[in-house]
Amino acid sequence: MEQKSISELRSDFIKSIKEEKKKFPPIKEEVERMIGWRVIRQMSISGHFEQWAKELKSLDTRGTGRDKRRSIRARYIGLLNEDMSVTDPGREFYKSVLDNHPEITANVLNRQIEKWYFPVNEFQYTPTEYKNYTQLGYGLYPFFFILRVLFYLGERDIKAEPRFSMSLKEFRLFCITAKKHDDYEERGRLILDFRKNPSEYKELDALITEEETYTDRILQDVQLSSYIAVNGNNIVLTDLDISGEELLKFEYLLHTHNLINYEDNKDQYFALLYNSQDIIEFHRVVRDLDLSTDLILLNYIADFIKSQGFIYDEMTLRSFYASLKAKPFVIVTGLSGTGKTKLCELFAETACEQPNSEFIRIPVRPDWNDDRFMLGFFNPLTERYHYEPFLDFLIKASDNPSKPYFVCLDEMNLAHVEYYFSAFLSGLESFDKVIPLHNFPSANEVEDMRPNELDELCDRLGIKASNELEKRNALKNILRGLPLRRLKIPSNLFFTGTVNIDETTYQFSPKVLDRANVIEFMKVDIAKNTGPEAIGLPIDEIFHGVFKQCFLSFPEEDYKKWRDEHWHEIVEEKLAVIHGILEKSSLHFGYRTREEILRFMYCSRDLLELADALDFQIKQRILPKIKGPATIKNTLLELKEKLTEWGYNRSLEKLDQMVERLEQGFTSYF
Repeated sequence: MEQKSISELRSDFIKSIKEEKKKFPPIKEEVERMIGWRVIRQMSISGHFEQWAKELKSLDTRGTGRDKRRSIRARYIGLLNEDMSVTDPGREFYKSVLDNHPEITANVLNRQIEKWYFPVNEFQYTPTEYKNYTQLGYGLYPFFFILRVLFYLGERDIKAEPRFSMSLKEFRLFCITAKKHDDYEERGRLILDFRKNPSEYKELDALITEEETYTDRILQDVQLSSYIAVNGNNIVLTDLDISGEELLKFEYLLHTHNLINYEDNKDQYFALLYNSQDIIEFHRVVRDLDLSTDLILLNYIADFIKSQGFIYDEMTLRSFYASLKAKPFVIVTGLSGTGKTKLCELFAETACEQPNSEFIRIPVRPDWNDDRFMLGFFNPLTERYHYEPFLDFLIKASDNPSKPYFVCLDEMNLAHVEYYFSAFLSGLESFDKVIPLHNFPSANEVEDMRPNELDELCDRLGIKASNELEKRNALKNILRGLPLRRLKIPSNLFFTGTVNIDETTYQFSPKVLDRANVIEFMKVDIAKNTGPEAIGLPIDEIFHGVFKQCFLSFPEEDYKKWRDEHWHEIVEEKLAVIHGILEKSSLHFGYRTREEILRFMYCSRDLLELADALDFQIKQRILPKIKGPATIKNTLLELKEKLTEWGYNRSLEKLDQMVERLEQGFTSYF
C-alpha cells in the first residue's frame, strides 16, 4: 500500500481526534484493572461459577449489567480485590480454568499480546459507562509499542538529544491516541513532523486533555522494564543492546504466534497473563531461546517473497542466502521463466532500506567484449569519462559501507563473462580487492609533471595548447572529471548472475566457476497454484538493522574455531575422498574451493544440517566444474557410489544426469 504523505497523515490524524472528541467525551474516573476483567471474563467462558452456586445464591445482583454482576461475584468469592486486582485464589482459579481448557490458551495469549493498546485510549475517548465494557480494555500494557516508536525515532532523528527518546508531550499527543500496534510507524512519522512543525498541531492541546493520574500509572508500568525510563520530560531508551537481534527475535515470536509452549512453560505463561510488566520478563527469556538470527532473517525474507505471490523451495532459499553471505558472487541457472531474476529482485527489495537506489539490474548484451561496458571509459572526443550505470552504483556502494548493495547481471552468459567481468573476477580474489579503471594521473599530480610528460599526456588526450600553462589548466579540467584510478570492491556489494543455457549463450570457464556458487532452478511443479500464505512479518528498521549487522560482517575468529572443530569431519572424511576420486581424471579442485566450501558450511550452520550443507556444496561448487568425454565415466561412477553411500541425494541426482549425457560422448553440468 502506498504510504501517505506527511501532510495527508497530519490532516487525517487531527481530523480523527476532532471526530472522536465529539463522539466520546472524556471521563475522569480511574479505569479498573484489566487483569480483573480477564479473570471474570474467563470465569464466564469456562462456566466455573457453578462451584460457588450456593455462596452466590444469596447475593442480590438484580438491576446491574452482566459485566457488573460478574465483577461483584468475583469480588464476593474472593477472586478479585476491590480495586479489581487478582487475589492469590483468583490466580489459582484461573490456572485451573486454563488447565482444563488447553485448547484456548494460545488464543487467549495471542489476543492479549496483539491488542497492545493503552486502556488510557479508551479512558480518553469512550462513553462514561466504559467500566461495563470489558472488551475495550482486553490487552496488555504497551511496552512493545513504545519501544518500537523509540527505535523509529532514534533511527531517523540522529541529532535528537537524547537520541532514542520522546517527550512526555509527544507521548501524550501521539502514543496515547494510537489504536493498534501497527500504528507505531505512523505515530513515529507524526512525532518527527511535530518536531519540525509544532504550530501545525497547536489545536491538539485543547482537544487532548492530560489525565495526570492515569498517565503516571501507565508510565510507571512501562518503567518496570529496564529498557525504558522517564528522565525529566523525556521517555528514553536505557538499554540499546535490545535494538538488535533480541528485539527481532521477540518480534518474530509475536508475529508467528509461537510465544510460548503452554504445556512446558505453564508458570511463565500465567505470569505473562497476570501482569502487564511480565511481558518484559518474557522478553528476557527470549534471549535464552535457541533461535537462529540467520533463520529468522531468512523467514522474514521468505515471508515477503510469499506476500508478493512467488513460491520458492525453502531449502533452495536457505542455500541462496548462505551462498551470498559466504561469497558475494552467486550464479543462478535453470529453465527460463522459473523466477531466477525475480528471486534476486525480491531478496534485494527485502534486504535494502531503499531498493530503488541499492539494487541494480544490468541486462548483459551479446556484444560486451571488455569491461568498459561495466566500468566506463575515457572518451577522447568529448574529453570526458563515460560513466556506465554500474560504475555509479559501485561508487555509491563504496561511499555507504554500512548498507548492502545488490547487483543482478541478468542473462550474464549472453556474452563471455571472462571478458566483461574479468576485473571483478581478479579483484574479488586479490588481497586488496582493487580494480583498475584507467591509467591517467589525478588533477593534483599535473603540477609536478615534467614538460615531456605533459606533452605526452596532452597527445594521448588530444589536447591542443600553445603554452605550458594552458596545457596544465586543460589537463586539470579533464582529469577532475575522471574517477579514481583504482577502486576497491566494497565488501557490501553482492553479485548475482542469472543464466539460461541455450544456443545463444556461452559456457563458463573454470575461472568463473571456481569463484561462485551455482544454484540450479530446474524443477517446476506446473500443477501447483498457490503456496502457504504470508504471515506479514514487518520489513522495518529493526529487520534492516539486524540484517546489516549479520550480513555485512564476518566473525573470522569464530569461523576459525568452527573450522578447526569440523576439519576432520568435512575435509578429511569427505572432501579429501572426493578430491582423490576426481584427481584420477584431472577433475580435482584447489584450495580456494575447499576454503569456500567451509565458509558456506559455517554460514549455513543454523540453516542446514551439516550433511545437507555439504550435499549442496558438492552440487554447487564441485560438479559445475566437471566436464569431459566418455573417458571420465569410471571416475563419475566411482563418485556416484560414494555419494550414494553418504546419502547426498541432491548432488547424486545431478551426477546421474551428467552420467546419462555421456551416452552422447560428452558431459557437463550445464
